[in-house]
Amino acid sequence: SIGVPSLRYAGSESLKAVFERGLVQQRMGDAEGALEQYTTFVEAAEQNKIPRRAYAEVLENIGACHLKLGDRASAVRSLERAIAARDTPNARITLAIAFIQSGHLDDARVH
Repeated sequence: SIGVPSLRYAGSESLKAVFERGLVQQRMGDAEGALEQYTTFVEAAEQNKIPRRAYAEVLENIGACHLKLGDRASAVRSLERAIAARDTPNARITLAIAFIQSGHLDDARVH
């Protein structure tokens, strides 16, 4: 769960609203739209020095969006950042899928 619900982005909407919009887009199959929302979220969180652990789920979702769009290298980078921030089974499974799709079976076995 996202740990920064009350923080405002650009003075108008909460980061929670940005995350939720990205989540809706991702669930509707709009990986590009979701990626845009999640990227906005991460940029604002980093500017406000929010610990990555608080938004590791967003990093996981970014990885999943990259994977859906076929950008496996970006997916791996995002998922590794998510795991470093907060290790979850979902992030590890998605990372293993990215490695399998990239043909890196040995890396997939580690995860």
